[in-house]
Amino acid sequence: MIPTRHYPTIDSTNREAHRLFASGEHGPLFLLADEQTAGKGRLDRTWASLRGNCYSTLIIPLDAEISVVPQIGFVVALAIAAVLQTNTVQPQLKWPNDVLVHGAKIAGILCEVLSNQPLTIAIGCGINVAHAPAGFSYPATCLNAEGANTTRDDVFQSYKSMLEKQLIRWNNGEGFPAIRSAWTNLAIGIGEIITMTVADRHLTGTFEGITEQGAVLLKPPHGPPDVLHAGDMHIPSLARLRSGTT
Repeated sequence: MIPTRHYPTIDSTNREAHRLFASGEHGPLFLLADEQTAGKGRLDRTWASLRGNCYSTLIIPLDAEISVVPQIGFVVALAIAAVLQTNTVQPQLKWPNDVLVHGAKIAGILCEVLSNQPLTIAIGCGINVAHAPAGFSYPATCLNAEGANTTRDDVFQSYKSMLEKQLIRWNNGEGFPAIRSAWTNLAIGIGEIITMTVADRHLTGTFEGITEQGAVLLKPPHGPPDVLHAGDMHIPSLARLRSGTT
């Protein structure tokens, strides 16, 4: 059982993970906050952190190569999906690290490398339990709004259990084919013509799935698939879902 350190208020559990690692804490250790004053999202975006939701970071050493780090977000997404399914809420997974319900964001993931040698990771996760943040360019929801009668503490305990199970399944990268298959079964956009925005380029093609490193396989009208490790994904079916059209 991985121990947990609780914080009533903190700037960010991921920032605290960096501070703890620098002071000699190499985990495994969960950090759990009631409230974050400076929550972090992917690409330094803000993650709203209202009380009643679940904000955690796992500090964990890994016996793996740094090349497998991008796979971890998919492992975490499956753990969150299992938490939602336990609460009879059906998840959708959007590349690279979003967990959605009916097109609305319900959770976010931020994995950061604390050290290359030995490889140590901070796995940050925010799950909306009681509140759905407003004021963003995308819709958001929470478990309670989706009919789940649950609490932050119950969600965290379920997430801890599910994440430990998925990390064992992943097995430092050796089990990623099973992770990739399970993630693909819940992913939105597979088989659709989508657009990827990479820096100032807009690339359009069929979303064929993800590679063994978790990169997007985007098949253009002509030629072999592009392998894209970063970018923002625009999925027409998701846009229609969010706008209420078919």
